[in-house]
Amino acid sequence: FDSQAMPGVVSVETENGIVETRICSAKTDQINTCALGLDVCMEIEEESSEGQMECFRAVCELLEDLIRVNDCHQPIIVEQRPAAFIGKPFEFGVAWYLDRMSKYSRASPCCFGIAVIYLARFNARHPSLELTSRTVQRLLLVATMLATKFYEDEFFLNSTWAKIGDIPLAELNALELTFLLAIDFDLNVHADDYAAAAADLRASAAARRARA
Repeated sequence: FDSQAMPGVVSVETENGIVETRICSAKTDQINTCALGLDVCMEIEEESSEGQMECFRAVCELLEDLIRVNDCHQPIIVEQRPAAFIGKPFEFGVAWYLDRMSKYSRASPCCFGIAVIYLARFNARHPSLELTSRTVQRLLLVATMLATKFYEDEFFLNSTWAKIGDIPLAELNALELTFLLAIDFDLNVHADDYAAAAADLRASAAARRARA
């Protein structure tokens, strides 16, 4: 597969000779650029640190609830595609995993909200592959990695993300391409979409706390 032929994607050879796929701006062809657009950048940057952390916590709660529900339904699902995202049940919780990503990738809290939007787009096109304890390690890792590449001015290479997710680099490279193809390279998030998603996350978190 020739990633150079895909708009917004470039292949870069690292010092150890491994070719890694990166996302770039279609307008500038520069790798380290904020490709979400000025409106989204301003929307996110104007949000307080407390507000971003509230969204981060809401993402943890939402994904944990979703995985708990989907794990209960899992036995009735006969076939799941793309199967590459299915692995052994993840031994750690979502909160631990997101904390690890945040610590070692230095991703902004808003990137995890954007990752949820990417996961929703993925699920809309592949509803049979749900977020479960067997898919969260790979799906969440790839979605968050792409969010940092597409939003952050500076980001880590796939080799670092492979260590964060405890996944071989070659496998992560393949998963990234599979995910991009699955969502038709639809990584752009408009300010209104991000704001709506963040509001929904906070509302869901508040409802869960009220029921507790």
